[in-house]
Amino acid sequence: TSWETWSHTGPQQSLDHAFLGTINDWLYHDLAGISAAAAGFAKVLIRPAPPAGLDYAAASVATVRGLVASSWRRTGNELELTVEIPGSTTAQVDVPVSDGGSVQVSDTGGVSHRHTDGGYASYTAGSGQHRFVSVP
Repeated sequence: TSWETWSHTGPQQSLDHAFLGTINDWLYHDLAGISAAAAGFAKVLIRPAPPAGLDYAAASVATVRGLVASSWRRTGNELELTVEIPGSTTAQVDVPVSDGGSVQVSDTGGVSHRHTDGGYASYTAGSGQHRFVSVP
């Protein structure tokens, strides 16, 4: 089993609980970046954290509103992020971007730029499939 939290700071935790010990949390939430931002996936947050040495990841979650999907592919210095947002759902899509880099949006229908900081360009997106390409 694993420890109770991922934090290695603070009070010691017991070491015989599997709570938060699944790899699924990391695969869906961190690697693919999919999380519910409101109850019932009425709002979705897509914020992948592509690690060095990995060039591709994809995941999808079947929700009561439809399929939420996120996939990214690294090609050279570019990172392409494709997301699928179901009907009656809005999303905040945070695209990894390097300092001084830019993001090209292939489908601007229903997508608007919010801000760029902390290594991410943040967008609001409505339902549909949207493609973002981060270039240095």
